[in-house]
Amino acid sequence: MSNPLFVPGVVTVLAGHRDAASAKFVEDYPYGWSKRCRIRYWIESKDGFGTRCVSQTTNPDREGKVGSALADGGHVWNKPKASTYAPCTALYVDEKGHTRFAQLKRHSAEHMRAFLDQFEAGLTPAEIRWLTRRAEKADRREADRAARGGRMIPANG
Repeated sequence: MSNPLFVPGVVTVLAGHRDAASAKFVEDYPYGWSKRCRIRYWIESKDGFGTRCVSQTTNPDREGKVGSALADGGHVWNKPKASTYAPCTALYVDEKGHTRFAQLKRHSAEHMRAFLDQFEAGLTPAEIRWLTRRAEKADRREADRAARGGRMIPANG
């Protein structure tokens, strides 16, 4: 039986792409209808918010022009585009060769363990420790709830 929490199509989990300098580059990416550019992907972290995927394309209309703010060998980078924050984010390459990202959005022990099992290679040691601790805490919470017969304890006593 297959795991329903498994993200289908993951071929390679990417690791180490944590800023623009260490980003995953794709050389031949579509830009509009007929132009091609470069794109880079990385995972951004912010304390108190979590992680998110950031992508940034080059501008093929401005490459090599005088007066352009050139970087990375003549490439002019457009404004970075970022996803929403989530507790954990991982980059992967799918079966079509496209770079994609997955985020942990649910906080049940089952979801956390499934995310950890599938994307552990792309997570930092701190994220692995956090997921493991949170999954154990969720297990205890679910066991306590089952022991109470599924009833919630009111916060005000």
